Amino acid sequence: MAIHFLQITRSHKWKIWVARAPNIGALGGGMLVLTTEESVKHVLKDNFNNYVKGQEFQAWLHEFLGNGVFASDGPIWKHHRKVAR
Repeated sequence: MAIHFLQITRSHKWKIWVARAPNIGALGGGMLVLTTEESVKHVLKDNFNNYVKGQEFQAWLHEFLGNGVFASDGPIWKHHRKVAR
């Protein structure tokens, strides 16, 4: 699977791209593939509030991830991020 994503990323000249998927569970119809350090920083640090996971995603993964940094938003996410630093 990782090799497939790498091939697609190369074909997009290492630019950000969207992987479409069936609207099942947490995928919600697709995912954004970030390919540069700047894009990851934009999403995870500089503009995090614009990229919320949402209640459906959190409910779907709660049993597996709980309220940890990978499944939370807002104040709970900020708390986990500070602890991880």
